Amino acid sequence: MFFSTSKVYFHKILLRENRLSLLNDITIYSVDHDGSSSTIIMYEIPFKILLRQEVKTLREGGNGNRERLTVEWLTQSIAEMRKELTELQEIASNASKDLNRRSQTFEDLATIRNDFKTVKLELEALKHRQEKSEVFVRELREEALQTEDDIRKILRNFDKSNSATTTNGDYPAPEADHRMRHQRLLRQQVHDIEISQRSIKHQLAEMQYHRIGERIQNLEVEQRRLANANFNLSRQVATLDKLHGSMLELLEDVEGIQAKVDKSIPDMKREFSKLEFTSAQLNSEQSLLREEQHNAAKSLQAMAVSVSMLQDQRVNLKDMQNIIDKLREDVKRLQVATDAHKSMLHGRIEKIESEATSRPILSEEETYASQATNLIHQLESVETQYESIVNKLPSDCGQVNHTAAGLYLIAPAGQHRPTLAHCSSGWTAVQRRFDGSVDFNRSWEAYAQGFGSPSGEFWIGNDILHHLTADNCTRLKIIMQDIYDNTWYALYDYFYVSSREDGYRLHVGGYSGNASDALDYQNRMQFSAIDVDRDISNTHCAANYEGGWWFSHCQHANLNGRYNLGLTWFDAARNEWIAVKSSQIMVNRKASCASVTSPSQSDRSLTTDSITTTIATVV
Repeated sequence: MFFSTSKVYFHKILLRENRLSLLNDITIYSVDHDGSSSTIIMYEIPFKILLRQEVKTLREGGNGNRERLTVEWLTQSIAEMRKELTELQEIASNASKDLNRRSQTFEDLATIRNDFKTVKLELEALKHRQEKSEVFVRELREEALQTEDDIRKILRNFDKSNSATTTNGDYPAPEADHRMRHQRLLRQQVHDIEISQRSIKHQLAEMQYHRIGERIQNLEVEQRRLANANFNLSRQVATLDKLHGSMLELLEDVEGIQAKVDKSIPDMKREFSKLEFTSAQLNSEQSLLREEQHNAAKSLQAMAVSVSMLQDQRVNLKDMQNIIDKLREDVKRLQVATDAHKSMLHGRIEKIESEATSRPILSEEETYASQATNLIHQLESVETQYESIVNKLPSDCGQVNHTAAGLYLIAPAGQHRPTLAHCSSGWTAVQRRFDGSVDFNRSWEAYAQGFGSPSGEFWIGNDILHHLTADNCTRLKIIMQDIYDNTWYALYDYFYVSSREDGYRLHVGGYSGNASDALDYQNRMQFSAIDVDRDISNTHCAANYEGGWWFSHCQHANLNGRYNLGLTWFDAARNEWIAVKSSQIMVNRKASCASVTSPSQSDRSLTTDSITTTIATVV
């Protein structure tokens, strides 16, 4: 049974090797990071590349028939792999059964050895008893012979005494009759007694002889029985010797089989590991396909909603574009007015120079002074009007007089230029990642000024972050979505970014949420980028993970890394990293903080027409 199972097992291994040869061998690489003991194992299989190509085709939008065929092919492949795994498990169970039989055989062999030792001891005891019986039989025979000799001697003496009595039968004549009678009576009695005595002795001798004969017969029967038992024991001993030899041969065969099985176990383990890895790859690819299909279905369902939202955003963008166009026209008008003022100034200067010969020097100085004073007043008026326009803009999204989410112009306190920001329910978006369309591996200066578009992926800029949080009255909210469509959020009641001179140092506190307080690990750290390394790690975290962040040690929390690789957030509750698919960072002023320098509600509702009218008045 074991040999047939082994043949089937090796035959199945050859079949699996032939099938796995189509997938090529698995190449394993080991890479250590920073001297740590962690090992990354990379597997390169053409089958996986084919699956990725199929996934890419599905993502690009193939027809339904190809998707269905691909899914059916994957299902069949997984079914075949499961069938092979089932066969391997059956083979492994048969091998374990054979090992159990072998162990049971070893136990039976040990039991037989013990029985053999017991039988040997019993045989020696029987031999000893047989020797004692033979000695006892010899003693009985000698005793019987001695008794027989004694009986013969007694009979011989009895015959002699009887003959002597017969020969001497004439007695002397009695002196008297009564005396004669008395003597005859006595002799007769003695004679009767002797006859009775001889009869009794004869009977006793016969009885003793019969008893001795019976004992001898019984001893002979016992001797024959012991001889038969000895013969049977000898045969059993011979059989046990043969069985012992057979068991030794069987033990040698079992040891050889065990050696072969021990040699084949590593190959079997390797096959199991290959099959497990292939099955895991197939399961992961299948889950990816299902996830892609699920995401595609969700995307299709969300497209209707997104279209309406996009239409609304398009209208808002058109309105905003109209506002921007009007502002650009106003700026052009300001530039034209400035050029006109310059030309007027040059004309007046030329006129003054032409009249210089006819006027006295004192009148020329007075004229220059009056003209310069007029120009200064005009420039101050222009600056005042510009500052008025900027000051009438909201300092953050909390001061925007609109509830709809969208793009709005804000002017953070301390910053003399307006900024286009995305506002939603009073929260100002400062970062957004969702598709990897914008490269976040930028310089420290680029992170200081900001990049991207507020309507897509962007970073608002560390300088603007500093001005938004300068009064220490700002909250921070981070919303993330992982690759499994789970939503995570982290809310900090205290958030502040220091100035450029201090390296835009991070200050956070008052955590709440379900994503774990990962920023506490990076609290009070300066900002690092690809060209500026200010972390406390031995490596350059910003360069390694391709994104600027407040690094202490690498990868505890990083939402600006390379998309599909470096967006991570450590969840201390589960002791694992969250694979982030999309993220959004927003700030908001606390409700308990009163705005001292913020404009009034009527000023915050400044329209484009009022701005245009003000600029036209300045011109």
